[in-house]
Amino acid sequence: MTNIKKNQIENLVLHGRYQEALNILNSIEKQRTLLNDESLIKKYIYIFICLDKGEFERGRILADEMIAESQKNNNILREIDALIAKTENTICLTLFNESFQLIETAESILNKNQDFPIIELKRRKAYLIYLKGRICQDTYKIHKGINYFKNSYKIRKEINEKTGMIWSLLNMGILTIIIGDFQESEQYITKSLNLAEELDIEVGIIWSLIHLGWIKYHLRDFNALKSYADRCLSICKLRNYKYALTFSYDLLGHYYLIKGDLSNAFSNFKISLNIREEEEYIHLLPNSYYSIGEIFSQKGELRESLIYYKKAIDIHIADIKEVFRPICLSTIGRVYGELGDFLIAEKYLLEGLELLNEKKIVNYHFQNFSVSTAKTYHCLIVLSLNNKETKNANYYLSELQKYAINHPNNTQIQQLYRLDEALILKSSDNNMRDKIRAGIILKEMIKEDIIDHEIVIEVMTNLCEVLIYELELTGNEVILQEIEEFTNKLLDISLTQYLYN
Repeated sequence: MTNIKKNQIENLVLHGRYQEALNILNSIEKQRTLLNDESLIKKYIYIFICLDKGEFERGRILADEMIAESQKNNNILREIDALIAKTENTICLTLFNESFQLIETAESILNKNQDFPIIELKRRKAYLIYLKGRICQDTYKIHKGINYFKNSYKIRKEINEKTGMIWSLLNMGILTIIIGDFQESEQYITKSLNLAEELDIEVGIIWSLIHLGWIKYHLRDFNALKSYADRCLSICKLRNYKYALTFSYDLLGHYYLIKGDLSNAFSNFKISLNIREEEEYIHLLPNSYYSIGEIFSQKGELRESLIYYKKAIDIHIADIKEVFRPICLSTIGRVYGELGDFLIAEKYLLEGLELLNEKKIVNYHFQNFSVSTAKTYHCLIVLSLNNKETKNANYYLSELQKYAINHPNNTQIQQLYRLDEALILKSSDNNMRDKIRAGIILKEMIKEDIIDHEIVIEVMTNLCEVLIYELELTGNEVILQEIEEFTNKLLDISLTQYLYN
């Protein structure tokens, strides 16, 4: 193979255009037997095709063959490439301990062989750092993961490896969603999308669109969300990317769920679940079970929703159970609270809160702040007030205040703290002054821009209750007009934001 042809293939592989590279190798193979390095490149391409299609076990088998063949021929760089490719597929199977061992093996080989061109060494070093970030991301070691992705991006930018930059930027954005900074995450992922479109890397485009869709979900820009989801679905169906296809159906399902179209939501979640069961994407089943549980919760079928929420934490994959457990515990606690079972609700909420704090999770990227550390504190406060446990409510409020101080730039957390402060004041049985103070806080909040419309609904509902109390005391008809005004606003928000439940 001429150097020109070799560079062409290497460039196509580097830019994720695996089928084009494979076509060239196949045309060469028709003329003669492939050389050792050509054969290894071909295997590497097939491993990443398996990755894109979600055929992770097959990808691992091919990677093992590539490792053995590289070792036999003392092809050190290809051995490192094979370890990287195997790690990519292994992470997708949530085998994180094995993934980390593969990375350590590759790093050890790389560190012992520094005589190769510096750009080749840096490319692989950046990739291994990136893979460490992936493991941190999937195990919710958020800040550590962000640092790994930033370091990998720095090296990739230095050597102008744009394909690698796509994935570093994308995953920086994903983790920034989890810590609640949607503006910064949108900047990262938009850069990722722009690069993917510039290089025509389809898989990069798909994943960037999916996660931009989740950002729009949080920001309640439903038209953009739907547009991103439809575009992803179209590409995934055309190219048979089954793994990414399930995420596209998830995104559409949550779009319909938040609009109150439970039939379409269920249909999309069920399609996603069926594919995951057929393809044995076991680690993704909790997402599907949880989403279906949300449908039953919105329908008011709380006991049925509990069945699915509990199924989500019964998946026997240790790392997935650890990651998904906090969200399920908090949600199950909220449901038991709605069912009026105070003791069980408190038990689940406290256990979920402990894990959320331990992992420093501000919110999950597929939840519109409804399952988060701050919302779990809020549920505990409401639960305590409903059971006349004012002392407990004040304790949880003080903890939420500390949490809000540690997240000064997260408007939702600040607003939730003030809402809960007002709820405790409002709950005072005999102190009219406290109720008036609650009303002042709630009126101030009404004037603000509140992204989370669940908070808006609670603010307006409780403000109306305070105003009714004032009306009963004073008989002032001006207050009656205020109540009517806020009730109309409440109805308007509920309809325009599809908050039927």
